[in-house]
Amino acid sequence: MADPLVGSSQAQAMLRRVSPEGRARALREHKRLQKRRAILLGKLALALLLIAGALFAYETVFGGLFPTAISIAALALVAAIFWSVWTSRERVLQSPSRQKIALPQLPRAAGAWLEARSVSLPQPCETLALDIAKQIEAMEPQVTHLNPGKPAAQSVQRLLAVELPALLDRHAQIPEQLRHLPQSGGQSANDHLQNGLEIVRAEVSRMAEQLALGDFDSLATQDRFLELKYQSDAISNC
Repeated sequence: MADPLVGSSQAQAMLRRVSPEGRARALREHKRLQKRRAILLGKLALALLLIAGALFAYETVFGGLFPTAISIAALALVAAIFWSVWTSRERVLQSPSRQKIALPQLPRAAGAWLEARSVSLPQPCETLALDIAKQIEAMEPQVTHLNPGKPAAQSVQRLLAVELPALLDRHAQIPEQLRHLPQSGGQSANDHLQNGLEIVRAEVSRMAEQLALGDFDSLATQDRFLELKYQSDAISNC
């Protein structure tokens, strides 16, 4: 006998794909992939031109069949690499919590990861995640100048590499068909995720403001990690 929960999950997935929200999400994902491919195309085209120019110059000066064979092999290799990457699916970014990322590179890595994860989130969490990703990436110039050993840097590291990934990971562990169902307290896993992301957005905004003002003491002391941890724990209990 078919599992009704599995059938319900498949039906919900189909509805999301055909709903306006699902189509908009698919369009954003398509645009992101097209942008990545355009960047890749530009880099490979430049590489092809440089290789072709160098080998042509070598062949013009020294002549002979051997350089021609090298030219053909090199161009074929670049073309093969291009085709492999072009036809492959977009690389899944690792969570910042699973990587050893230096503080100066953390905002960019965390922002890219969150943007990639946003397509799997329900609304309004998807929009919140995209807003947070932009805020995080905009913090990079200020974060670069933080001393990694200071409390301010540790607060940024903890929010981006620990608390934020934990919030999304715990939500992902809940079966999809159960995420919208109210639990104890009347809130669902999706509700707790939204609350947690709103806390993150407010905290990132405050951090960005304090970084711009150079007020690193406030950055380290006015965090809301306990409140964010409560939302993460609440998701786990759903």
